Amino acid sequence: MAKKKNHPPNKADTRGQPWLGIPHVVLKSEAFRQLPPMSRLILFSIVLRFNGSNNGKIAVSYRELAHDLNRKNQSPFPAAIAKLMEHGLIYIATEGDWSQRKAREYGLTFASSGRFNSWKPATNDYLDWRPKPANKGK
Repeated sequence: MAKKKNHPPNKADTRGQPWLGIPHVVLKSEAFRQLPPMSRLILFSIVLRFNGSNNGKIAVSYRELAHDLNRKNQSPFPAAIAKLMEHGLIYIATEGDWSQRKAREYGLTFASSGRFNSWKPATNDYLDWRPKPANKGK
């Protein structure tokens, strides 16, 4: 009788926790590769809050981002988020309301959204992003 080979399981060691999943096609895209480091970190923080069915309802405040990224200064966040939107990786689904203490809600363009009857496929806007041509100052 042949001996069974012991192969390691093809599973991530999540220690019982969810895991961060960003498709390789996104990570290899020009839109992602041209992002500044702060924008990448914010994208990871937003994806950490994505549970598979809350796309378009991913609420995150600047205070939460500062905690996630271990930063005291929140001033780089607006420009970094604007870059993510410009590159087509996220969109603003719902604006925040400071008076109601409600954070802005984001959506990922590389993930489908909705459930059951209201399901919408991913828009993949990041695939259309192109770097702006350099101005040769004439």
